Amino acid sequence: MSVALVVVTAFGDRRTVGLLPSFPSDFNAVHVVASPTGKILLVAGSGNNKANFAAGSFTSYIWDPVTDERRMIPTPEDLFCSGHVLLPDGRALVGGGTLGYGPFLESTAMYAFNFETEVYEAVDRLQVGRWYPSVITAPDGRQLFVGGFDETGKKTNIPEIYDPVTNTTTILPARRTFPNYPRIHQAADGTSFHATTATPGFWNPFAGTYKKAGGGTAVAPNAMASCFVRGRP
Repeated sequence: MSVALVVVTAFGDRRTVGLLPSFPSDFNAVHVVASPTGKILLVAGSGNNKANFAAGSFTSYIWDPVTDERRMIPTPEDLFCSGHVLLPDGRALVGGGTLGYGPFLESTAMYAFNFETEVYEAVDRLQVGRWYPSVITAPDGRQLFVGGFDETGKKTNIPEIYDPVTNTTTILPARRTFPNYPRIHQAADGTSFHATTATPGFWNPFAGTYKKAGGGTAVAPNAMASCFVRGRP
């Protein structure tokens, strides 16, 4: 499998800048995390393959783009359709995933991938099963999980936060339903900006407040969002 690396500029120009190396044809790398070491973690889990899931065959690769070395990583659970973010210590936190096919069931799995040892390290599990969640790092260094289908197959409105210092997950009191894989970014004022399809705005999951963004413009369902260096979405 070869994957094109495509850059879209602020002016809408689109160009292919390179190709990721070839991997086995059955490796469906749906998640990619760039590490502080320069290596790349590619996560497939079952890779949207029911047979792989039934066989307990879950895969990840670590790839060094400098040497082009790649190595398959033992993957303890099905992390297909999980959420991921870098922890302050440089590990990749991966939470949620797939607990079953037909219909999809949501997992509470949570692991921190250590780029130094190249091993998944088990951490405190999510309180809510999540499939298609998003996760960001809050200003205090904790990780906020929102969205995704829960164990019942419905979109969860329950946010939770992971503390890497105490290795604990805690459900937050606020409730709000977002689309799957919500486009969420940390704002400079401590709130999180959600580029949702109908009501983009700023949410405080601790206080339960939501301030609709100005301009009165809805966001297209297939739109993308990013964040400037100083925290402005």
